[in-house]
Amino acid sequence: MRGGALRCLGLCAFALLLFTGQARAATPAVRTAHIDGDINSVTATYISGSVDRAAAEGADALVVLVHTPGGLMTAMDDICTKLLNSRVPVIVYISPAGARAASAGLFVSQAADLVAMAPSTNIGSAHPILSNGTAPTDVLGQKVLNDAVARVRNLASIHGRNADWSERAVRQ
Repeated sequence: MRGGALRCLGLCAFALLLFTGQARAATPAVRTAHIDGDINSVTATYISGSVDRAAAEGADALVVLVHTPGGLMTAMDDICTKLLNSRVPVIVYISPAGARAASAGLFVSQAADLVAMAPSTNIGSAHPILSNGTAPTDVLGQKVLNDAVARVRNLASIHGRNADWSERAVRQ
């Protein structure tokens, strides 16, 4: 990582620790994990282990560096559930410059306690699609879409984020 990214991570960790009232005189112990590529069952297992290790080591925060086009809804759900139930505050940092948190990456980001983005990154474009790349149009497709909207609105709301924008990122 470049110096600017490290400074941003440090500031994010410090801000989160102040927000949660866990700031200490010593330097915070911050662990990192990476989502770089498709979100799948391997990614979900890796993030679950990273959360568990951060908690076992008594880390003050876990920073998940994200650069993903999205992935499987089941793996995304597993990651979101793990982040929501983490005893360690979780920061998602969309990085490096040019990275994205698209589709399932939006949901993972919304599940974190804090989200930060490097310059020239983007987040969103989370409309559910089938494995063949087409949008589902039948009744089951509408159920999947409505479920995704309910999930992302809830994730945004519990973290004080813009639920309307999050819904548009899924619907459009």
